[in-house]
Amino acid sequence: MAKSTHQLFKYLLLSEESLSPEQESALKEHLRECAECRQQEAAWTNVQQMFERAPVLPPAAGFTVRLQERMAVQRVQAQRKRAWTFFGVTAGIALVLSALLVYVTVQEIISPLQLLSKGIYFFVMLFGYYRQISSFVGSVNPAIPILSITGLVFFTGFVSLLSVLWVVAYRKLSSMRRIIS
Repeated sequence: MAKSTHQLFKYLLLSEESLSPEQESALKEHLRECAECRQQEAAWTNVQQMFERAPVLPPAAGFTVRLQERMAVQRVQAQRKRAWTFFGVTAGIALVLSALLVYVTVQEIISPLQLLSKGIYFFVMLFGYYRQISSFVGSVNPAIPILSITGLVFFTGFVSLLSVLWVVAYRKLSSMRRIIS
């Protein structure tokens, strides 16, 4: 008999999958002829019976607590790693963009007077955009007063505060500790 065929029957003996009728009949026929495979089948049956008879032992005292503590530590470590990775990527992007901005600015500016004139131009344009937005908001609804700079600053601060509160609440509510407890 070929060695590969013998290996196939050894595999079928130890397989946990159900065998097709053809495989079962071929295996039974092989077992009648092969003493080594009959011995292996008997040993495997003996091992399965030993496992079935063996009592199920409870885990050692404190196992669950130790496991939960270890999982909590691993969760915190994974969270810190993700936070540092996010911070590193964000800081890297900010650094690259800042370097690009400095490079472009240095290439554009020949003198301090040119820098001053560009700064003034930027603030004049910013004020013009603000006036256009204010007039648009005033024309859309006359009940809405034209926004003042102070109102705009307070509105921006309020939206920022709400954003921070949302992020904090989201992190608190989605933490694994809250879900498990």
